[in-house]
Amino acid sequence: ITCNGAGHVVNITLSGINLLGEVPPELGFMQHLEILDLSDNMLTGYLPSDLRFAPLEYLDVSGNAIRGFVPPMLCLTSGINGNGADGTSTCDVIACSEGHWSPIGRATTPEEPV
Repeated sequence: ITCNGAGHVVNITLSGINLLGEVPPELGFMQHLEILDLSDNMLTGYLPSDLRFAPLEYLDVSGNAIRGFVPPMLCLTSGINGNGADGTSTCDVIACSEGHWSPIGRATTPEEPV
């Protein structure tokens, strides 16, 4: 967990530490959170739609048992994983749609390698 100079949490990276439970919706109300990496844990449930309120630039929830779909309002949020950089916002760069899989848990943007 990283804070900026003002003491605000800007990065939560808790990858591969066997976290159990659901992604707390309260994370969406962190006004300065730019990076949320909860990959490769044992998280379940759904991706909270409240994440659309955080100023996320990077979100990784791959390697978990999160089910369902990416909340539509989160898909319309520009900036997460390069979403909207080409003028089009899509759920594919947030997380893979149900029934699909990729090694990084989402589609890539033209600016990043696979």
